[in-house]
Amino acid sequence: MCTDRPGACAPAAGALCPATAARAACRLSGWTLSNLALQRTLYLAQMLHLGRHGVALINAPFEAWERAPVVVAVYRQASAFGAAALCHVFPGAAEVTDPLAHETLRVTVAALKARSAVDLVAIAQPPGGAWARRRGCRGSPLIPRSEILAEYHRRTGA
Repeated sequence: MCTDRPGACAPAAGALCPATAARAACRLSGWTLSNLALQRTLYLAQMLHLGRHGVALINAPFEAWERAPVVVAVYRQASAFGAAALCHVFPGAAEVTDPLAHETLRVTVAALKARSAVDLVAIAQPPGGAWARRRGCRGSPLIPRSEILAEYHRRTGA
């Protein structure tokens, strides 16, 4: 499991530690993302990366919380900001060095950063999507990567 300390992460198959991905997304947005906007951005970046490259972008599971798909470690670190824009909240996170991971985050942030909260909910949490199917489930709230990938294929027809 990843931690947020530099050098403490051992990502599997090139996946990023949650704080590394979060910091990169926040920086790419100009530090304009709120916690839930960040969560939705990371979720969609994970979906895009799984679909395009067949591997996870982030080395942590997403959980289907009531209001959004969430990486718990990122949510907890950013929760003190409430609905405000996150500002340099991941200071110990490593830089993204993988060009494919950086491109996935860049493309996702560029496509979403000007979207309203309502738009982000509609894009990240459509009825019948992986989050919607897991939200409120008895048992584990984890959203399996296989379901995120299946949603990518349904959305893109790929």
